[in-house]
Amino acid sequence: MSDLIVCIAVIKCINIVAGFITSKRFVSEHTVMNKICGILMFAIPFCVDRFPWQPVAVLIVVTCTFATVAAIQEGYYIRTGEEVS
Repeated sequence: MSDLIVCIAVIKCINIVAGFITSKRFVSEHTVMNKICGILMFAIPFCVDRFPWQPVAVLIVVTCTFATVAAIQEGYYIRTGEEVS
């Protein structure tokens, strides 16, 4: 699990550097996937004490999956220059 989190962090860092190189400013796209990932990440601490570890583990895996897809999508939008509205 920690390898996946490191992978997501590396992709996000590459996106930040690529956005800075291409547009000379720090770029962070607010896509729907990023917003869903934020909501899921916000829900994790509230679920830790209320549920057994199995549903929380599933929530963490789902959140990491959304974060991976969101990071890849964000990189695509940064590299193509598309604006997300």
